[in-house]
Amino acid sequence: MAQGGENAVRINFADVDTLQTIRGVGPAVAKNIVAFRETSGNIRNLQELQQVKHAKIADEDAGVINYEENPDLNFSLQNQMDNLQLSPSFPESEVLTSLEPVNGV
Repeated sequence: MAQGGENAVRINFADVDTLQTIRGVGPAVAKNIVAFRETSGNIRNLQELQQVKHAKIADEDAGVINYEENPDLNFSLQNQMDNLQLSPSFPESEVLTSLEPVNGV
C-alpha cells in the first residue's frame, strides 16, 4: 500500500539517514527499522511500523511514509522457516506416543 506524498519516505527502501527524516525517528530507531525489515520483510502499514522496537511514530506523522513494497524484502515462508533457530529435540523418552482421554473427553 503506497501512501504519502511525492517526497514521502519509502519505508521499505530507505537507509538509516533517510529514515531519520521522519519525526520521532532517531539513529537507534532507524537502525531498528532496517533490522526489522531484514528479518520480517516489508512493512505494510503504521501498525506494523509501530511494532519496531522503540518506534513511536504518531498518526499525524504517518502521512510522510510510503509503504511501497520492496521486492527484495518479499521473503518466502520457507526462507523464514530456514532462519528459525529450532529448539533441541526432546529426548526419546519424552516423545508423546499416545493420548489419554481427560474427564471422559
